[in-house]
Amino acid sequence: AQSSQGRLRGQVTDSSGGAVANAAVTIEDLGTHISRVLQTNSVGEYVSSELDAGFYSITVEAQGFKRVLRDPVQIEVAKVSKIDF
Repeated sequence: AQSSQGRLRGQVTDSSGGAVANAAVTIEDLGTHISRVLQTNSVGEYVSSELDAGFYSITVEAQGFKRVLRDPVQIEVAKVSKIDF
């Protein structure tokens, strides 16, 4: 059975390259406007599997940092997209 989904992963770092832990990463499907919120781990990484192929916006928010938005980000079938902040 072939999946029609892809994965998204990345890392959130500050201006000096240090990892930003516990940042909120919001991934919104631009077609359905359904979103999910993840948190970065202790080394600033996030992973979201089982995303339907399509276009998404990704917003990262963390205490003491300005909100960062990336869109559109394309998720492709059976591929891992890496988006770092």
